[in-house]
Amino acid sequence: MKVQILARKLITPSSPTPLNLQKLKISCLDQNLPSNLYTSCIFYYPASGEEDCVNTAEKSKQLQKSLSEILTLYYPLGGRYVKGSVFIDCNDNGAEYLEAKASGCLSEFLKEGELETELRNHLAPPLFQPEESPLLIVQFNMFECGGLAIGISVTHKIVDGFTLFTFVDAWATACRIGIDKVHSPSFQLSSFCPPKDMSSINNLFSPRMGKRDNTIVEKRIVFNGADLSSLKAAAHVNVNNSGSLKYEPSRVQVVTAFIWRALIKASQARHGCLCPSYLTHIVDMRRRTALPIPGNLCGNFGTMSIAQFIPGDDSTLQLHDLVNRIKEGMSSCYMAEMNP
Repeated sequence: MKVQILARKLITPSSPTPLNLQKLKISCLDQNLPSNLYTSCIFYYPASGEEDCVNTAEKSKQLQKSLSEILTLYYPLGGRYVKGSVFIDCNDNGAEYLEAKASGCLSEFLKEGELETELRNHLAPPLFQPEESPLLIVQFNMFECGGLAIGISVTHKIVDGFTLFTFVDAWATACRIGIDKVHSPSFQLSSFCPPKDMSSINNLFSPRMGKRDNTIVEKRIVFNGADLSSLKAAAHVNVNNSGSLKYEPSRVQVVTAFIWRALIKASQARHGCLCPSYLTHIVDMRRRTALPIPGNLCGNFGTMSIAQFIPGDDSTLQLHDLVNRIKEGMSSCYMAEMNP
């Protein structure tokens, strides 16, 4: 399968950003994120009939129209980051919109098993962009069968996971039923977490960031509903009576613990002994902070939780024990954030 870019254009907001909103100050949480780092997601839409091939052009036009409309509410994404500063210039220069043609059939690509990583990487704009790039880049991919894949890459400088999917949901609402049904977001994170002088602090990210390590192996693991139920049940089984779960673990907790345990065992097989292991999560703090923030607050508002497995420190490789460690790591980071 191959992906060919057919056209690219800038989509500007359907109405100009007011003068009082044209200079957005970023927060101290945004400051240390590199301006060339983007976060992305891909949405797949298999063909449902012959009409899909006919209506592809109309679907693209509707996406462009609604994107122009939603940029009036998510106006920073139509602007540009001012290099070396603590500001986004909300100048309405626009988001970039690409149209691309993908060979083959989407249903074949989506079969369970190994996704074609190289092709998937071409369905969304790269995660590293020149600093002068648009802050939002959309790629509309058309498969020969009529299926579609929409790749979205957006700057991590002012966008975390919550912000990304809030934006996607708002765009989908505008496209489906109209911009007047979309709730306005808030970009006032700097009011709660103002920028600081960080000239004496090294950037959190390596200067090698953007250079891919070829030793990385990517795998897709599919857990269906029955698998998740089995994992949750297994997490409640206490083989050595060393403790038990007094709560219902989340899907994220049990799946993460399951994979973490496999990695610890793989390390044990390689080194001949159990080794210390640390697991990190980025945790959304919007509902876990004492700050009086609005629920629709956009920006990077998260913190890192750390779970640790130390051999000999009453640690076991039972699933429930690793789940508890993950939950404790998250709980302690909540308290640290609310009670500095």
